[in-house]
Amino acid sequence: MDIVNKIQEITGVENFLHKSGRTKEVVNAKMLYAKYNRDVAGRTFKSIANDFGHRQHGSVINLINKYDNYSKYDSKLRRDYNSLLNNQRNPFEVKVYGILDELMELDNEADLDYVLEKMRINIKVRKK
Repeated sequence: MDIVNKIQEITGVENFLHKSGRTKEVVNAKMLYAKYNRDVAGRTFKSIANDFGHRQHGSVINLINKYDNYSKYDSKLRRDYNSLLNNQRNPFEVKVYGILDELMELDNEADLDYVLEKMRINIKVRKK
């Protein structure tokens, strides 16, 4: 499955590359596309901009910067991007990144300490 179809499946937004609307769903789909193609596929800003029908690469830079900022607070956006990445990862990586995502959502240090201690105990039990 190509990346456009996968993003359409994850977000439910059809033909997002050429939509001009500024709804959250369309913008999120575009952010996922830009972020993935730059960071994972290693494409240039200009080549990604061409996919959107833009002549300038600045819109792609803006989308990636928005993703980086919004993903700090929008857990659904992070989950959608992780889902996109999970197609490229082996099952062990998927589990590790899932745990890391959960840890990032903890509210305080005590919760983090509790979860890490629980993981440490679980690892010791499995070693025996």
